[in-house]
Order: sequence, then C-alpha cells, then structure tokens
Amino acid sequence: SSELSPILDALVDRIAAGGALVLSGLLLAGRDAIAARLGARGLSIRASRDELDARGDHWLALMAAQ
Repeated sequence: SSELSPILDALVDRIAAGGALVLSGLLLAGRDAIAARLGARGLSIRASRDELDARGDHWLALMAAQ
C-alpha cells in the first residue's frame, strides 16, 4: 500500500456519485490501513478477495463505495 498511499485521495476524489473504487494488486497485510483511509473519506469496503500465490505472498483486491 506504500505505492497506493500518495494517490489514494486523488482516486477517491474521482469517484462519481453512486460509483465505486476497485483496487487490486495490494498486499493483504495492508488491508486494515487501506480500510481506515477509505473510511476516513466516507467509503467502506463492500467486497474483497484475497489469494495466496505460489511464492507465499497474500494478495488482495477490493471494492469500496459510499
């Protein structure tokens, strides 16, 4: 999520009314921090999916909306 952090507010600002933000390629370990930042902007995670790859990395995709 360190790559996402500098642009997250700009992404949220571009969500159309009634729209959603879809993010993928995130490490699962960063989920709580991302959820907190989204929550501070009035969004909540509505759906998520995580997957463990062959190297043992745990990846996350999520959808957030108001």
